[in-house]
Amino acid sequence: MEDGSRVYFCFPSHPFGSMVEYSVVNKEACIPLPDDLDDVVAASIANAAMSSWGHWCIVLT
Repeated sequence: MEDGSRVYFCFPSHPFGSMVEYSVVNKEACIPLPDDLDDVVAASIANAAMSSWGHWCIVLT
C-alpha cells in the first residue's frame, strides 16, 4: 500500500485517533478503497457494523 492511498481503517492505537487528516495505523487494519467511491459513502460503510460491535462489547462487560 502506497502512502496517500485511500483506506478505511479501524482500531488506531492510543494516542492516534481518526479525527485527523492523517493518522498512523497498522497496515493490517487498513482496507483499500476504490478511487471512484464517494468520501461520504466510504465514511459511512462500517457505521452499522461498528455500532453493533460496540454494543456487544458493552453487553459483555
